[in-house]
Amino acid sequence: MARRATLTQQGLTALGADKLAKLVLDEIGRNAPFKKLVTAALAGAKGPDAVAAIIDRRLAGLERARGYIDWEKRKALAADLKATLATITDELGSADPTAAVDRIVRFLASAEGVFERVDDSSGHIQAIFHDAAAALPSLAERMHDDDKARILDRLIPLLLADGYGLIETVVHDTIPLLRAPELARIDAVLTTTLQEIGPVVGDATHSWELRGRRDRVIRARQAIADRSGDVDAFIALEQERSGRLHDTTGVAERLLNAGRAAEALDWVRRVSRPGLRKMDWQDLADETSGADLVDRHRVRLEVRILISKACACARVVGTSA
Repeated sequence: MARRATLTQQGLTALGADKLAKLVLDEIGRNAPFKKLVTAALAGAKGPDAVAAIIDRRLAGLERARGYIDWEKRKALAADLKATLATITDELGSADPTAAVDRIVRFLASAEGVFERVDDSSGHIQAIFHDAAAALPSLAERMHDDDKARILDRLIPLLLADGYGLIETVVHDTIPLLRAPELARIDAVLTTTLQEIGPVVGDATHSWELRGRRDRVIRARQAIADRSGDVDAFIALEQERSGRLHDTTGVAERLLNAGRAAEALDWVRRVSRPGLRKMDWQDLADETSGADLVDRHRVRLEVRILISKACACARVVGTSA
């Protein structure tokens, strides 16, 4: 029996340009997203400006769209979004990463409008936008240092209305790429933004929204504090959040890593918000609520802190002896 042909680049190249062109044209007639990829590839031969023009037309259409997308059209939308993202990352990204990052930011900014127009119970559409968020930092690494900081200048206003965590993910992944002067400038911008948001008063709906905006900005500043290795700045920012939202184990872990075990022990023993609970078959049989994963992590962290303190004491005794 003849072996099935394996699809490899070498094997396809052996078919010859004419045969491949005919196959591509046949598939273009059946597959609209594939047609867009081929069109972008052809534009790429003319340079990044031609590719950017194609992407801009698609993004403009995405930004203008208002109609609801039913489940029958959801698959086509997903394919179109994937093709647009692939064109940005592959065709434009390889030639002009700065222009590609600019288009990904626009793509992410359109996410909420898309989510409002489609039933995405499967999460397929959201996954594409999360792929876009994940692709941005690797493109940003290839940009000039001054341009990297400008990414955050564009993202900070979007961060305030980031109900799906996409922009926050990109902000946190971009911060490690910045140099100290850019970090200081972005932190100053975030500080001003936090002051403009103002304090949270009461528990009304608008207060919850306000608290969400404040927390996103605070977490961005904490990411800068982590990048700078400033544990005290991280703690000061954590104390600006609502007490029941304090990440006590996160603070304790940073203090432990900084060699401040006594302070870490104080933080790890503070009561914090309940976390995700894990249940196994025994919990179901016993009709218990399972184990709090935060508590489990807290216990392990406290053990590490106590061991660190004991080792430090042993070193002191050894030195004095």
